[in-house]
Amino acid sequence: MTFNLTLVERLLHRLHLLPVPVVDAFSNVVYGRALTIAIRRGFFEALTGGPLTHHDLAALTALSP
Repeated sequence: MTFNLTLVERLLHRLHLLPVPVVDAFSNVVYGRALTIAIRRGFFEALTGGPLTHHDLAALTALSP
């Protein structure tokens, strides 16, 4: 697919200042999935009583340490 960039857009592209949509979108999907899993497994509820070690947290949430 060919994009017709303006002069300013070409300059920003050469300076690597334009976002890369695929990379930006993919990272957001990964973060969203991690947040969904944490909520479903009770990750945040387990921390309401105070700090826990990663082994204790893993045991409470059935996640890998």
